[in-house]
Amino acid sequence: MWSKGSAPVRLVDLPAFGRPVGLVWHKRRRRCPAGDCAVGSFTEVAEEIAPARSALTARAGRWATAAVGRDGRAVSDVAGELGCDWHTVNGAVMAWGQALLDADCGRVGDVSALGLDETLVGR
Repeated sequence: MWSKGSAPVRLVDLPAFGRPVGLVWHKRRRRCPAGDCAVGSFTEVAEEIAPARSALTARAGRWATAAVGRDGRAVSDVAGELGCDWHTVNGAVMAWGQALLDADCGRVGDVSALGLDETLVGR
């Protein structure tokens, strides 16, 4: 692999002392020297720092998921504390939360009946 330098990537991290924190990660870019290489060039991925194409660090994503899921906080509240927008936090909660749901699939059995509230259906 040949180096193509590095690219700074700004990530949202856990707040400290009541203030939002940003983390700058200088991701290394690589290029495959083989002419028939299907990949060509790519950037380094470190899941312990942040998942690929994520704007939050891994620990901030797990923290936001726990804050929204377990603690019942609003996504907008967590986004304000982290200093990012609603979509960034919601995307992280959906990604990390789906992994938690997939790991706990035996908790709820098969659904045999589904009830609807007639007052809501009438609206």
